[in-house]
Amino acid sequence: MGTSTRMGRPPVNQFEPVKADVYGRWPVLESLRAGNVVKVYLAAGVHDSADHLREIQTMAAEKHIPVVRVDRFALDKVLGNANHQGIAAACRPYEYVDLERVVEGAKKGEGQPLVLLFDGIQDPQNLGSILRTAEAVGVGGAILPRHNQVGVTPSVVRASAGAAEHIPVAEVTNLRQTVARLKEAGYWIVGLDMEGGTDYDNFDVDNPIALVVGGEGKGLSRLVTEECDYLVRLPMRGKIGSLNASVAAGIVLYEIERRRGITNPAHRAKARRAVVEEIVSSLPTPLPVATALDDEPDLAPYVEMAADDEEGLSPYGNGEIGLDAESSEDEEAAEEEFEEIEEAELEEFELEEADLEDEDDEDAELEEADEPEGESVSPKAE
Repeated sequence: MGTSTRMGRPPVNQFEPVKADVYGRWPVLESLRAGNVVKVYLAAGVHDSADHLREIQTMAAEKHIPVVRVDRFALDKVLGNANHQGIAAACRPYEYVDLERVVEGAKKGEGQPLVLLFDGIQDPQNLGSILRTAEAVGVGGAILPRHNQVGVTPSVVRASAGAAEHIPVAEVTNLRQTVARLKEAGYWIVGLDMEGGTDYDNFDVDNPIALVVGGEGKGLSRLVTEECDYLVRLPMRGKIGSLNASVAAGIVLYEIERRRGITNPAHRAKARRAVVEEIVSSLPTPLPVATALDDEPDLAPYVEMAADDEEGLSPYGNGEIGLDAESSEDEEAAEEEFEEIEEAELEEFELEEADLEDEDDEDAELEEADEPEGESVSPKAE
């Protein structure tokens, strides 16, 4: 006995075996985008009007992926108490990339490369959360060992909200050899270790970095620890001695991104230009750099540091701030004009001072004229 196909819905297939590798709207959608889905399951009664569901069905149709309507009980039976939101998908096995794609591929992005190296993460939730943060930060890839480490499973994809589908992950058999390869490629190895000797915000980030995240509880393995260039720690001022691996990794990843943004020459130049332009805009007239340095000492550090920036400080191209001088003659004329203005202001100030002195003299003369001549007489004593 069939079920209504109103609004173009396929009938509910009560005999379809469900193989739910990923579930939930976002993970299924991201897996579809990555091209890893082979079949989509929709529970009976799910509203097709939801934007995500409409997008999922449209994308599945474009990729010629079957969408099967199943009884909601079938999804509940396979997924237990999981919040599957009435949608799941069967996926092909996760395809790991070659190590060299991670090592060299990360160098093709903007700025210094940043990759992740895992050393014994067991919890799929932790791995998924770290991959989600890594993808958001722009990490170029991740490396994990084949043994004693959770792989990129459907649970990991789910925990990453689908982000694991968008970051290349390599699987290796020997972590120590992998670290050696990373060093050969110019990477600095930075290990997360609560007993480390370097604060998380006090190590060099202007180099290619491989951030190593150890397993829950045991942390980094001894062999990997010995190969690290930095062992960085997070301050722990409470009674708890450590943080969740995904939380610690997220803090350090964003700290690296923050500091790289500050130390990037283009970012520095942009920030300084904004400060300088704000100062100059408050001045009475546009100033050449030399004059600005004489009269506005606050500009000095920004102008001096600009010489080290690849993009320079001035948006005008010839060492000017607020004045688009075409030649040295224009600069000289501008300086002379400013000196004339300064002299006029000084002359006006001196005239005002002289007027004030004249007024003071007149007041003094009037006070003397009002006083009676001779010595003052005390009241007669009775």
